[in-house]
Amino acid sequence: FDLPIDYVTLYDHRDKYTFSEYEELKSKIYFTKSAHFRTIPSTTNTFAMRAKTLKRDLAIHQKFSTNVKVSKDHEKFCKLSEKGVILVSSIPGYSTHMEPDFESPCVNWKKIQMEYQNDSAYTTS
Repeated sequence: FDLPIDYVTLYDHRDKYTFSEYEELKSKIYFTKSAHFRTIPSTTNTFAMRAKTLKRDLAIHQKFSTNVKVSKDHEKFCKLSEKGVILVSSIPGYSTHMEPDFESPCVNWKKIQMEYQNDSAYTTS
């Protein structure tokens, strides 16, 4: 992964396209040989980063993940953004949220689910 970014998620957030709070959202688009990515302000707690990035930002991750009853992922990434951190998501998504109203757009997730359920390599007897 050779982009000048700090964090990446494979979840393309439907809310970034539909929620009024994001109507003015501007994103920078990055591309690789096989995918496109765009900057986003926050993501769920499913993301990747380099070990050195985790070490650098560990205090912020701990602050928003320790002794919390409800995820503070949005607030965490807002705080990281204040430090100049760059977060990108793939477009379209390679992963999705399990709530149908928040599924990554442009992918037939029902079809993928059915194919997975029908694949004998994943079934048990």
